[in-house]
Formats: sequence, structure tokens, C-alpha cells
Amino acid sequence: VGMRLTGPRLAHQREGSARYTVDLILAEERRVFDLVDTTNVRAMAWVRPAEHTATALGLSAQQHEVVTAIAATPQLVVPLSAPAGAGKTTSMRALRSIVERRAKARMIVIAPTGKAVDVAVAEGAASEGYTMHSALARLADGRLQLGPFDVVVVDEAGMVGTDHWRQFLTAATAAGTKTVMVG
Repeated sequence: VGMRLTGPRLAHQREGSARYTVDLILAEERRVFDLVDTTNVRAMAWVRPAEHTATALGLSAQQHEVVTAIAATPQLVVPLSAPAGAGKTTSMRALRSIVERRAKARMIVIAPTGKAVDVAVAEGAASEGYTMHSALARLADGRLQLGPFDVVVVDEAGMVGTDHWRQFLTAATAAGTKTVMVG
């Protein structure tokens, strides 16, 4: 069933414009929103202030604040939004150095395209990577198993469809795995 969304016109919308959606999309979005507040204290990485300084991690003060907050939070779904060139990949490399100090911990990158996965892995942002389609297939058949010490970085997160987000976040939160949505 399609439905019209009404509300005040936004600055970028033309006068008289209408927006439509489908009730199935709204239901999918509701299920995704139900997952974003999930927490797990086992997903918190231990940040050592004397060892994980901004200088030691090669970060600016602001990047250091962001990386240590992501590492230390029990939240399983964490957004990271910054413009191109702001140092997101550098920050993810630093996060990886904190995360992978734990036994059996992995930093995994997932992206919509294989090229984005290859670039992120080549630049050291993760130890392994998959496209979203491949990750979902591997999760479904057991070839990819996630745990509470793993951190999954979803690069270009805005390009992932709602259905794929629901499928992935359902599996990741059930495993107690932290997901960083980068875009």
C-alpha cells in the first residue's frame, strides 16, 4: 500500500511537491530503529589513556576523541559522519589498533562495492572485508561468524538499502557485535 507523507515543505523542496512511500518501507525502517539502541558491555574496548594518546595513534585531538568514544561505548550501532578528507580512514586504522589488541578481536569492513572494500583493507582500516551482499550470504550460511569483540565498519553506509541494514543489524546485534556506520 502506498501512502502520501505530509508535512511542512523543506527549503529544498518545490512548492506543491508530494512525497510517497510504501508501508513496507516504513515497517522495515521501524525494525532498523528498534535495533540501534542495543548495547553490550562486552563490545567495549579498553582504551588505555597512557598508551592510546592522540600522538601515539597519529590522530588530531578531535579524531582521538571520536575514536576513543567509539571504542569505549557499549552502543552496538555507532554513526560516524564526516566530509571527505576529514580522516575517517585514519581514524578507523587507529580504532583497529585499539580493537585488535583484544584476543580474537577483528576489525571487518563491509561496503556496498568491492572496490570500496579493497581500498579500505589496503589502507589498513580492517583486517578483512566483504561487500554487503557477500557478508549477508556468509552470515546466512555460517561462513562469517561475528562475536562481541569484533567491530564491523560499514563504509559508504548511506548507500546500503533499508532491507540490507535490517538483515545485517539483526545478525550483528544478536552476536553482540559493534557496527560503525561510516559516511
